[in-house]
Amino acid sequence: MGMRDLSKFGNDSKALEWARKAFAFDHVEMISQATWATTYRLDKAGSQGAKGLKQQAYLKLIPPRFNGVAGRTHQLATTFASQIPLVMACEDQQGWLLSADHGGTTLDYESPDDQLLAMVRAYARIQVMARHDADLLAAVPKVDLLSLPQRLLDFMQPGGTQPDANGHVRAAYFLGEEGASHVLRLLQGYVGLLTDTIRPALALPLTLNHGDLRPPNAAVAADGRAVLMDWDDVSVGPAGLSLHGMFGGCTRPTILLSGSAAARAQARTPGAKTLRAYVQTLVTGGYASRQALHQALPASMCAGMIKFILSFGQFPDENNKYDIQDTMQSRITNLFDLCDWMVTRDAALVRKRVAFYEEVGAWRRAQALLQDQVARNPLDLPLYTRLAVACRHEGDDELAEQLIEHVTKKSPRDAQAHALLGEM
Repeated sequence: MGMRDLSKFGNDSKALEWARKAFAFDHVEMISQATWATTYRLDKAGSQGAKGLKQQAYLKLIPPRFNGVAGRTHQLATTFASQIPLVMACEDQQGWLLSADHGGTTLDYESPDDQLLAMVRAYARIQVMARHDADLLAAVPKVDLLSLPQRLLDFMQPGGTQPDANGHVRAAYFLGEEGASHVLRLLQGYVGLLTDTIRPALALPLTLNHGDLRPPNAAVAADGRAVLMDWDDVSVGPAGLSLHGMFGGCTRPTILLSGSAAARAQARTPGAKTLRAYVQTLVTGGYASRQALHQALPASMCAGMIKFILSFGQFPDENNKYDIQDTMQSRITNLFDLCDWMVTRDAALVRKRVAFYEEVGAWRRAQALLQDQVARNPLDLPLYTRLAVACRHEGDDELAEQLIEHVTKKSPRDAQAHALLGEM
């Protein structure tokens, strides 16, 4: 199909005309449109000797308020030519970026293990090399790690449902005022814990972090190389900031690095293999020791996930609003799961947090913490009674009754247990 007249693409026609000078395409198709970018796929017929074979390129149009993203991507693609798709042309001031197709297979979460392992190894090699490139690191925004928990608290404050002068919104835009207020209330007791959790990440060397590391942003090229795409949210910080995207959160990889019985039980899972491949590549490349990585990566992943949640404030987008809401809620839930897992090592903190969850009606979280404590303290009968109350609020009357019957059997004169059993 001829593409002489591009006027039907409106304001994007100038960018398409610009792209045609570097890549004489025959067909153009918009494949995505969102607040953060619009992307077109450009096709042209193959040359003689390659009859029927199409050549492809991708034109990304980045809004002016994200000035510098196109130029940074171009710089990265030049520096890491074998791991990032070729940039054929770049107009940084306009936010226009023309990239060659990787010529391979884009990955997904169900891709074969060897392809996912190749992806994280390629990513870790980029981070090893970037550590020593002072000029490159200076050109990329640096993350202020210890400010992230307070920024998350501010992000959940009421209001912000309409874009401000910078085009930013707060969490209520996606979660609603009630949803954001609920998260805010649960979060207030964990800001200090999150800050302390993140602090060990400061011990790792600074390097590049992708910002949205996940299989759909990677591919295995025709020659077997793993390549990584969409570096729009690249930042400078310790390795591990973007690793949560490979696990749908940071709780699971944190447990895998903990050396606990749960970690040993999952040692043969694909996730554990992915994490080992990432760590081993960093160790082999001289980025940091294995011990340092095991100690600091959980902190870095926690910081990266908070940064990821905050990043959505830049993208008020009615068309993608509910998808973003689901992703944001999933990461917030995972963050609270991480906090709850960490406090289980301190019985006093657990009881304090359970009391808070009971007060605000977060019974599922209270139940999970109490179940852990009952397993650790099987002779503590008041814990069984308290767990039974949480189970009742969660609608699990059968388990609640079993718990109370256990208490009355062990302590026949327990008035609270008898009263609760009578109610049931």
